Amino acid sequence: MIRVIFLSLPLLIAACNRDSSRADLPPAGGIPGVPSRPFAELTDHASNESASLSTPDFTGLATARPLPLDMQGDWYFNEPLTLAAWKKSMTPRQYQVNIDSLPQLKAVGIPLHVDLRISGNAAIGQRAVLMPRYDFTRWDVTEGAITARAWHHEDQYDPGDMYEIDLRLQVSGKELWWEEGDEPTDSNKPPQFLRYIYTREAPAKQTP
Repeated sequence: MIRVIFLSLPLLIAACNRDSSRADLPPAGGIPGVPSRPFAELTDHASNESASLSTPDFTGLATARPLPLDMQGDWYFNEPLTLAAWKKSMTPRQYQVNIDSLPQLKAVGIPLHVDLRISGNAAIGQRAVLMPRYDFTRWDVTEGAITARAWHHEDQYDPGDMYEIDLRLQVSGKELWWEEGDEPTDSNKPPQFLRYIYTREAPAKQTP
């Protein structure tokens, strides 16, 4: 079955819906018996932690040669073209399964897929709540398309959260066809791929 995996969605929705007025929270004066710390000290500590997380080290993960020149650079995810392609190639049931999560995703600011910047042998998410990253370990050209294997980070600022993924990439006219394979439960069966369409220019914003 073709599927889209967003492992972090339940956590994000829970965080957005969390009630800040719960009775189990400590009173405004702090926790009895625990010494308070100056606000400046707390914010400095948070800033230092953020700085340490802002530059993860991915050295050694991407071991493939750089992707072809016509794929390098910025690509904008085109949702209308992607949904139109899905509707044309899928059964009505498959299409519905793949778009069922869209309202929940958009409610917490997560697009169906993210803009990508391809640099060398890595593809890095741009302008999104979760910033995925793909570090290519190998790729070959098969019938005009690239078949590849890469480490997929759902969020590049959480580099420990990663798994290997099969990819197929092809430049068709002014479009980049980015196809991600699922993880079949039967190792004897090949993965099924879901296509996302990218263009060099950002698609026009949809009016409500």
